[in-house]
Amino acid sequence: MLSESAQILEKHLPPSLDYITDRRLRKLSGLRDPGYTRAKKELVDLGLAQIGRGRGGPIRRTGTKKQQILARLPRDGSFVSNNKIYEPLSMTPEEFAAIQAEMIDEGMVVIGRGRYGRTARVQEGNDNGILYDSDAELGVADESELYDPVKAYFDRKWKRNYEPSPPNLYISEITAKQYPRIGITSIPDLSILTIMNYDFVPGNILELITIEVKKYGDLTLSAVYEAASMMVVCHRSYLVFEWVQDEDFLRSDSNAEYILTEAKRFGIGLVQMRPIDDGSWEFKTVLEPKLNNPEYGELNSFIEVRFKNEHARIRGALG
Repeated sequence: MLSESAQILEKHLPPSLDYITDRRLRKLSGLRDPGYTRAKKELVDLGLAQIGRGRGGPIRRTGTKKQQILARLPRDGSFVSNNKIYEPLSMTPEEFAAIQAEMIDEGMVVIGRGRYGRTARVQEGNDNGILYDSDAELGVADESELYDPVKAYFDRKWKRNYEPSPPNLYISEITAKQYPRIGITSIPDLSILTIMNYDFVPGNILELITIEVKKYGDLTLSAVYEAASMMVVCHRSYLVFEWVQDEDFLRSDSNAEYILTEAKRFGIGLVQMRPIDDGSWEFKTVLEPKLNNPEYGELNSFIEVRFKNEHARIRGALG
């Protein structure tokens, strides 16, 4: 519990996390020594304020980590190298990246290119997310335009391994078009259900694959976390992203290391899809997904809701 003097002093600290001079804070708070000095020390000891360098010991709020990051970004929207943000704040690159992803989703910052990546405050007229300079308008207008080519890609890749060879079964659905959130916390853009019968392995092996799709400019850490959220119901999870630059994603994007690290941590597969002049798409696997063991109850509920028109075929394949 803060003392009365500390509460008064804390009230007069700038909410912007800017430093205020010792002299001005004394005047605004109306506190005098020794009460002022004790209150100032109390705020610092409790981690609520930080004393800076300079004559008179300027002081500012410590604030939340998001506020600390914002305090280091110029108000005019200029970009700052990420390492110059997180190093003075004693954050790891991974900790900063997670907070940065939340700030992007909340419309607080945009990110740009650079050796360590760059971050800027959102200015009026800026969209949330990654800022790709002159490439910002490239790519499809809506994510849904990617669903059919992604489905066709996975169908070409896998369907021939299952059909026509009953009781093996292959079903793929664009689940993003289904009525949302019926007993399921999140809905993948595409879902694939396979059942395979092997000569020397007992039973029929059922596998559910979920796929999240992102258009160019929407590939953030949040996209990885969105794909990872489906691991409770699926055996493998993919994140497929549109890429329009000449160089591959891993070579040309400053945030690729963060994306790849988090995808590896969760076992998410990454697939890059690049448009070709003839209107088709070139797909490249960046990272293979890991096999996951979903919760049986969640898996059963997902199949019941998302493949409700295929129940007879599924039961038939399972015997």
